[in-house]
Amino acid sequence: MATCGHEESFIESPPSLEIMVKNYPLIALNEEIDRSTPRCRLCDLTAATSRESAAVYPPPTFSSRIEDLQHHIALAEQLIAEGIRKEELEATLASIQKMLTDEIFATGNRMLEAWKEHWAIWGLGEGPEMPNVYLEEVVEEESRAATGNKVKAPLNIKGKASAKKAKRF
Repeated sequence: MATCGHEESFIESPPSLEIMVKNYPLIALNEEIDRSTPRCRLCDLTAATSRESAAVYPPPTFSSRIEDLQHHIALAEQLIAEGIRKEELEATLASIQKMLTDEIFATGNRMLEAWKEHWAIWGLGEGPEMPNVYLEEVVEEESRAATGNKVKAPLNIKGKASAKKAKRF
């Protein structure tokens, strides 16, 4: 029994491995935990959201790099409109916007990583959506495997795809 002190409504046994494999085939499961022992789902959820928050607002500054880049872009656009250092800023604005795009992608991947442990225990249902791009890559890789072509391992990203999406291949 969990000893966290939360109400009994949060204490439950995780789904069995058989159910997890059937309903969530894209998730790398945590096979080390004892699924017959009740756990506090609220504690696991809180830990996942804390990891997600750290992915978006990383220590030690706890500030969002995305927000910082957006601020720099807005400032550069304002200075360009006012004609201050216009040529220099126009030359660097595209690279700052590229950095913003890259950071948004990286932050999304860090957020997915933050939920892996929770999804490995409880399955999908909480957390961010699984990108459809990943589902399409899995379908493509499985079709290559069926034809006998060389296949690289799946990305092993866990996301919040519904069982219907996961089973569409």
